[in-house]
Amino acid sequence: MNRTQRRAATRKDSNLAAEATMSAAAGASTTFENIDPDQSTVNPASDTQQHPSISDAKLNANRANAQFSSGPRSSIGKSTSSLNAVKTGLTSRTVLLPSDDAVIYQKHLDRFFAEHCPITDTEKDLVQSIADTNWRLLRIAPLEASIYAIGRETCANHPQLEQEKDPVKREGLLLGVIFLAYRKELNNIALQERRLRNHLDTDLGRLQVIQKERVMRQASDVICAKRLLEKAKANNIAVDLAEFGFDFSVATLEAYWAKSARYAVLTSGRTLTFDHFLRTYSTQMEAAAA
Repeated sequence: MNRTQRRAATRKDSNLAAEATMSAAAGASTTFENIDPDQSTVNPASDTQQHPSISDAKLNANRANAQFSSGPRSSIGKSTSSLNAVKTGLTSRTVLLPSDDAVIYQKHLDRFFAEHCPITDTEKDLVQSIADTNWRLLRIAPLEASIYAIGRETCANHPQLEQEKDPVKREGLLLGVIFLAYRKELNNIALQERRLRNHLDTDLGRLQVIQKERVMRQASDVICAKRLLEKAKANNIAVDLAEFGFDFSVATLEAYWAKSARYAVLTSGRTLTFDHFLRTYSTQMEAAAA
């Protein structure tokens, strides 16, 4: 058979396969004629029409057997099924689980905001993400411990353990048996931990870059504002810094100069950054206004 003949045979096979698929789809469409669009379920009265080869007795038996499919019943089955929740606490969008303490979470969040001192909305969003990722990472150790606790119950009667009399060796064997029995769940936790730590490192790196850029921009603004005020004072011109796009007032700038001078004397010439000054100055102004 030459190349042309082989291509023709291939096209013929493709056409036959397409016709068979269309025929199957047309036959399958008749199956959905008995579905109630309001209930989205199959009409029970039409079961025998859809399955003409099944007797009424067999159909009734199938329905009765279906009622017994209610999930795992044994303690081992229930324990294994309960591990399905392992993924939820590490990947879900909801940070707080029903078992979490909202007060403890808020204290956790406050610690991160106090440490990183975000100013802009972008910085606050990043600190929130960092705190939430760390909160999920804190779940990993308890999750692993719970798996091994479940394993001690479900794997206690393993044949290999019954043959070992040495308690030290028996404990080692038990840990190995538990790992092999719940390897999928433990590997999934390790995978999620790596994902969360990578996400945490990314957010921390981005926050550091943004805050460094903001500090440098503030330093430049302070120098520009200082020159502007000196020239305005020399020409006896009243100046509102907000008019020229600065996000701080003359009073704030003067308070910074005064505190920076005292800081330089007390620290042998070290410079007080404007960002560091604003952390306490804004709080003091808010307290005085209250």
